[in-house]
Amino acid sequence: MATSSGLQLLLPEEFDFEVTTSYGTGELIKAAFLSGAKHLIIGIGGSAPNDCGFGMTAVLGFEFFRRSEIGSETR
Repeated sequence: MATSSGLQLLLPEEFDFEVTTSYGTGELIKAAFLSGAKHLIIGIGGSAPNDCGFGMTAVLGFEFFRRSEIGSETR
């Protein structure tokens, strides 16, 4: 994860947890699956984002909603 979404990719002035994401890691995972990979081992240390993997999983088709956006339904 550090290779695709790591701190070494940023300048010190870009260290901003509000704008960094794990999206690049998601792109690599998607490319691996589209190329035929059946299993992946992913190390998650050394990454820049603090997005809890939201960027990574969004690339893979997951959607996230606030409870207020979905009404009283439970998902």
